[in-house]
Amino acid sequence: MQDWGISQVCWGHFYLDGGSMFGIVPRAIWSRLIQPDEENGICMALRSLLLRRTEPGSSGTGRPGGASGGRNVLVDCGIWPAFPQKLRDAVYRVHQPDMHRTLAEQAGIGPGEVTDVVATHLHFDHVGGLAREVEGNLVPTFPEARVHVQRRQLEWACSASVKDRGSYVPKMVELIAGLPGLVVHDGPYDLDEGVRVEVADGHTPGMQIVHATCGGSHFIHAADMVPSSAHVPIPYVMAFDLEPLKTVAEKESLFSAWPGAVYFFMHDPDHPFWMLSRTEKGWQRGARWASRGP
Repeated sequence: MQDWGISQVCWGHFYLDGGSMFGIVPRAIWSRLIQPDEENGICMALRSLLLRRTEPGSSGTGRPGGASGGRNVLVDCGIWPAFPQKLRDAVYRVHQPDMHRTLAEQAGIGPGEVTDVVATHLHFDHVGGLAREVEGNLVPTFPEARVHVQRRQLEWACSASVKDRGSYVPKMVELIAGLPGLVVHDGPYDLDEGVRVEVADGHTPGMQIVHATCGGSHFIHAADMVPSSAHVPIPYVMAFDLEPLKTVAEKESLFSAWPGAVYFFMHDPDHPFWMLSRTEKGWQRGARWASRGP
């Protein structure tokens, strides 16, 4: 089997309140790592990890997936283009250009060549790209893709709590639940050789953490357990987390198990791939890992 290629697609960015992103950590401390604007908002990138593999004997076009017989795996996929205008502009200040064009420009593939989408969880900023609106109807963006979700997350999204129901778009959840390519998992699984999916529950029940091996290196998509490199210190967890103490324990366990891995922080505004550094003060972000793409 050929190795996986690792890169990213950056769909755009949006803004979230800095205080909500860092929970009990004072602004005077977290603002040293990520700069808020005059509204206390911090810029959050909308990135997908892209895993690509060409099968032996494929056409050699350099474009795995589709007719070549390989796989193109996206982990998460941005905000729904038809997200309510008031929320897009006034609350979250979303900037996300046309997703078809972005995919072509950054990955060199079309939506029909995406073979799999791993939805780490079903919050609006992670699965919005799964559907687009055509003549008033929602249709799948990636018609050939298998969409991988955890059963507990899907069930939770259908009846979320008063604390987090605003993180879900009911129309999107309904569409995802009815996708013909939906694959519902009950716990950890191997997506393919070299790609393992684990589960964490601190942020939301059934959130998927993706591990991939490439070129002798181990890569981890940390989802919203660690949304940016500024969130590496163990106590730096979000107010959005349903069980923050569980997030703290999950972070410590993950970092201790994989101290030399390359971590993908999907919301980091500056750079997605980072190494970790363990100091006398605990875990800190280390060196950047160079990758292709914005």
